Amino acid sequence: MTEQPAVRKHLLENRDDHFAAVRKIKSANWSVRLKAIEAYRGVLLAAQEYRCAYCRMSIALDEVGYREIDHVLPKVKSPEKDFDDRSAVLNDFKSRQDHTHGYARFTYEPLNLALACKHCNAAKSAFDGLKDRSMSPLHYPDQEDSFAWVHPHFDAYEKHIECKQGMLYTALSADQGGNVISACGLDKTEGLNARILDAMVFNTREFTDALLVVKLSREDIDIRGAAKQIHDTFKVATVRQIELWLRQLREGRCGRDTIKVIDAVLTTIGMDGEIYAQP
Repeated sequence: MTEQPAVRKHLLENRDDHFAAVRKIKSANWSVRLKAIEAYRGVLLAAQEYRCAYCRMSIALDEVGYREIDHVLPKVKSPEKDFDDRSAVLNDFKSRQDHTHGYARFTYEPLNLALACKHCNAAKSAFDGLKDRSMSPLHYPDQEDSFAWVHPHFDAYEKHIECKQGMLYTALSADQGGNVISACGLDKTEGLNARILDAMVFNTREFTDALLVVKLSREDIDIRGAAKQIHDTFKVATVRQIELWLRQLREGRCGRDTIKVIDAVLTTIGMDGEIYAQP
């Protein structure tokens, strides 16, 4: 199979029209509520096949909390306080992560926009992936060798990052692949566990099944976080009560122990059948 960028250009329906609409926006402030941005987000979702540009895990729904629009090159100066102008032109990882002048002129550049899961977008933050930060470009770089980052529009992901078993990330290129893995926390246990939990809960439509996938998982899951995620998804019981059920399930044996807890769950919430995720 031919390696292709994450954003496959042949999937971008009316690509030129969408690009033109986004580039026409003259606002100095970023807004996801603009019609051109809402339309382009849908185009990106289809082009990325409902997967995060950086961890490539599934984006379950086109809703806030499931997907976020990332600016590949950060749009604003960072940090607001204690900014170090000297560090903002250096190309080492820490300087890229901690100090950037930002690229406000590319705020509404469609090539600078990609969809990421909430975990990757939060971890990446204002990481500056421009290859040579000593020169700030007037026009958006349109070549893959312009970035020390796996660029969703230009790079074939598989050329720079290998992902085994859906969760083991290996950099195949020190700069592009290595920077994505480190900046997005794909080499950190807590970050991976959060993604695993999202994948389990977001792809589970029934309340008791959501409890069971957490029980059966062999991962070292944050039970409190799992309880909150399940509560937010199904709007049933309290976070504290769900956390108690999860701990009972995790500590008990499969079989009679599990059946007893599930029976208690259904009795407590007054349901004989399943509870389904909120639409």
